[in-house]
Amino acid sequence: MLQPISPVASYLPSSIPNIPATTNVTTPPTFQAPVAQVSDTYLGDLYQDAPYKPFDYGRPNGIVSSFAAFMARPFSKVMNVPFEYVDERGAMQTMEQEAEVWPSAAAWVRDRTFASVGDTPLIDGDLATIQKIIPSVVRFSVESNKEEAWYGSGVIVEPSDIIPGYQPRYGEYFVLTNNHVAEDAKYMSVMLPNGLEIRAEAVETKYRTKMLDKGMDIALTRIVVPYPLPTAKIGDPKTLVPGQVIYTAGYPRALPHISITKGVISNPRQETGALSEDIQSDAPINPGNSGGPSFGQNGEIIGLNTYTFRGGDNLTFTKPIDGQIAALRKLWENGYIIRGSLGFQVKDFSLNEREKAGFPEGMTGAVVSDVPKGSLAEKAGLKKGDVITWMEVRSNGASVKSLFVDIKDGFEAQGVIKRWAADIAPGTKVNLLVWRKESGAYTTYDLEVPVGFMTDAD
Repeated sequence: MLQPISPVASYLPSSIPNIPATTNVTTPPTFQAPVAQVSDTYLGDLYQDAPYKPFDYGRPNGIVSSFAAFMARPFSKVMNVPFEYVDERGAMQTMEQEAEVWPSAAAWVRDRTFASVGDTPLIDGDLATIQKIIPSVVRFSVESNKEEAWYGSGVIVEPSDIIPGYQPRYGEYFVLTNNHVAEDAKYMSVMLPNGLEIRAEAVETKYRTKMLDKGMDIALTRIVVPYPLPTAKIGDPKTLVPGQVIYTAGYPRALPHISITKGVISNPRQETGALSEDIQSDAPINPGNSGGPSFGQNGEIIGLNTYTFRGGDNLTFTKPIDGQIAALRKLWENGYIIRGSLGFQVKDFSLNEREKAGFPEGMTGAVVSDVPKGSLAEKAGLKKGDVITWMEVRSNGASVKSLFVDIKDGFEAQGVIKRWAADIAPGTKVNLLVWRKESGAYTTYDLEVPVGFMTDAD
């Protein structure tokens, strides 16, 4: 005799890329139907008054499953549902059974979301892209040891896309967000697009360190749920060019439903003085959007919403996802990230400044603006006011890394040399070609400055 349905996830069709619509069935003792499916015709009845019909992936998007009781879904409807089953002789039969049916998560999220898209006109391609990403976007709720509370956003991803070879336990998913969302969290939860709240925690390395990196503003958290969740795919920000469309998703101002914005990439590698060259666009974000995904027209994540310029008009910056994942993999492998720093500060040396200083025509560089007392740079002989024109790491007399210094503005002054030194191991010596004005004329010096450890102050 056949056995009743067992509430296990193996009955879910893994090829369907969204949370399936589900029927909660009281199963007769002799009935088994792990392959039974509900057609979109019946799901469409739930949306006869809605502006959008359920999202159609070209296949039925529901199954009979008794573990649907785990799902908290509104807009359910009791109806007679036809489905197929295999009888005791192995023959396929059809029967109807009264069941409570919910719409698919993708359709439900869209109906809850599109009122928040904003004034940017959307076309069919936009809708398909947005529908692909939003079922995986979550809202973070965080509280610190000091009883301070805040909100942010995040996106669900497959663990193996972040840590190659990682074997998740049943129901385990990774959720990406910004470090400034998850840092200092004592209590942390995420709200799924269907409104269900789930406890979240920072992923730990085998060294018991948390997967949080301030430099790339990335945090890796985990949730465990008893049913399949949609996940977002990782894209390649290196392929981006100015003028491409970009979308952002998140929960601005801790709004209860997802908001989407659309914009244009101004520069995929903008210099802002950060540890990475970030993706600049005009897609608006607000407090609460931090950690939510920015994604391209193929619906793949190209970065996480990170920051804006105070007082700027739609100046939005996204940390590139490839750099963030690279940081997470370093953390996973080593338990920590060590970055190098030369320890001194520079300011811009633009054409106007070079002419005023009487610097040799055609030469560029950066002016040293601060050399901390007792620092490695000071001990090496570097002084405030020196002009650095060339930097180089040598090994056995051969150049292994070099930088032609050309700092034209304050943003480059903060970022270029910092990024260049970050990947150099502390203790490595860097040769600097320095021009120093003495008695009204420039004299050159070749200084050797050891690389130190980058700190938050850098």
